[in-house]
Amino acid sequence: MSLELAVRVRDDFLAIAAHELRTPLTPITIQTGMTLRKLSELTPETFPGIGDFVRMAEISNHQVKRLIRLVGDLLDVGRISGGKFTLIRELTDLSKIVREVVERYKPELDGTGTVCEVEADTPLVGEWDPVR
Repeated sequence: MSLELAVRVRDDFLAIAAHELRTPLTPITIQTGMTLRKLSELTPETFPGIGDFVRMAEISNHQVKRLIRLVGDLLDVGRISGGKFTLIRELTDLSKIVREVVERYKPELDGTGTVCEVEADTPLVGEWDPVR
């Protein structure tokens, strides 16, 4: 098998795998969005502890979106090898992204007794690709 054919087969496989992985993520995205909308109709008076449920639904929603981005990253492998990969840079606060990542993993960190603190008092704005 030639190198070109092997690369093409790999790229085709990644495209199919990405599609198959996205398929179950779409209804999960819809369900988490609907859950958040329904939760927004409740108040602490009508549903004590609603804040905890909203936070869990927001984390789930964010994680599903992250999975969708990661599936897209699978396709980037083919784009990189084909010379078609580009970073989408925009003015972004890197310290905000770090805080979001730490918050996203807070339940796992808490579960292991790990303390992770972000010490970034001022924004670190630059041209970054916020997804990557």
